[in-house]
Amino acid sequence: MLRALAVTDESSMIEEKLESIYLEYVSGKSPDLDDLKENHTEMYLLLLLSIFSYSVNQGGFAQLLYNLNWVYLEDVELTLEIVGAENSKLEMSNVIQLCIDNAEAYQEFISSDFSESKFKNILHKQTLAYMSSGAMICSELSKDMLNGICRDAKIS
Repeated sequence: MLRALAVTDESSMIEEKLESIYLEYVSGKSPDLDDLKENHTEMYLLLLLSIFSYSVNQGGFAQLLYNLNWVYLEDVELTLEIVGAENSKLEMSNVIQLCIDNAEAYQEFISSDFSESKFKNILHKQTLAYMSSGAMICSELSKDMLNGICRDAKIS
């Protein structure tokens, strides 16, 4: 019971940290992703983790795809692999494959106004499966791993 509470507290702390980093990024206080991508810095990894966590928590994989519009999806997948978030990486791979297998529906969704669509519903089901797995990004990352990346990225 105490172990479960400790894991929940750690997951909550990680989620709050990633949300804070994401909100700082969208407010324009963080460097641009394109600039960071060229150097594949720890800050780039951290922003991709925060975008993944925040987007999926707020609007599921549909939100993530809509916001990133394919440009960074493979980098998100690689980042999840680097940090050892195996379930999140697997789900990201599945989502990317959905986009490839349903290219026309994916393109329609990306060019839409985020309204309801068959592809968005498929993504919603994928999100629900991911969330019900109990192994979301914040439970897969360790506090030490996140703190190490933050330290290397010079973020407190």
